[in-house]
Amino acid sequence: MTEDKSISLEELLDREITVQPKGKQKFQGTLVKFDDYMNLVLKNVKEYREDEVVKEYELMVVKGGNIQSITT
Repeated sequence: MTEDKSISLEELLDREITVQPKGKQKFQGTLVKFDDYMNLVLKNVKEYREDEVVKEYELMVVKGGNIQSITT
């Protein structure tokens, strides 16, 4: 039997998360806001490709429909 370790986005506010969108990049930053469509606003974001930082952003919006996974 597996344990459900799901957590609400509300609990992740002001915490650092990693967002894996469809594609090869990952974004790591602090969750500032989200909406009912799971669009996320992140601050102090690092973009990773193949575990290497390729770009940094002060603020970013990630469209909910493109998100494959969110981890802490």
